[in-house]
Amino acid sequence: MKSKIELLFFFVLTGMNGFSQTPSKLWDATFGGSIMDQLNSIQKTSDGGCISGGNSNSPADGDKTQDDWGSTDYWVVKSDAYGSKQWDARFGGFENEEFSSVIQTTDGGYLVAGSSASHLGGDKTIQARGADDYWIIKIDSNGFKQWEGCYGGHENDTRPRVIQTTDGGFLLAGSSRSDPFAEKSESCRGDYDYWIVKTNVNGVRIFGRSFPKSHFINCFHFFFSQ
Repeated sequence: MKSKIELLFFFVLTGMNGFSQTPSKLWDATFGGSIMDQLNSIQKTSDGGCISGGNSNSPADGDKTQDDWGSTDYWVVKSDAYGSKQWDARFGGFENEEFSSVIQTTDGGYLVAGSSASHLGGDKTIQARGADDYWIIKIDSNGFKQWEGCYGGHENDTRPRVIQTTDGGFLLAGSSRSDPFAEKSESCRGDYDYWIVKTNVNGVRIFGRSFPKSHFINCFHFFFSQ
């Protein structure tokens, strides 16, 4: 019994000593242009690096290799395990885009999600539905656009987050104040509601569901049970 107590005491002391040590920095990295670049999302990638994304209105300077199209565009940066930039990509129209999230997809590429107020122009090849729409872009492992999807009603549909489902498709979850129009099939319950859109692997909408914010638990269960 004495040996067991002594061993336990040793592990407690060594654990406390470990926690008291200040972590040492491995590396840091800065990415930006000459105006405004705001990080909104970062995810570890399968190669040990990171995929980062946010909003940018910087021109092609600094770490940014493409000019901005409009007020604010999406800007995605791929870095390796040591924080060195491998590539960057800008996506936007002539109006304002608000980046929400980026995920790595099962084919090794990425899906970029946010909201857009732009009509046709720039990287946007789908007409706007209302004031703001969900706008997603599928890119390959090198940041080149493969396809895009736009979903919305006649009002604001904003800030979708995205996950990939087991069938290869995608679930988008954000906020909407639109009544039925275009991709929106249900009436708005209040000022803003949760709006979930399910697409197939190519971004074709399968269904959409609205939930009042007061029904958060139902929305949460629905979103993560798919």
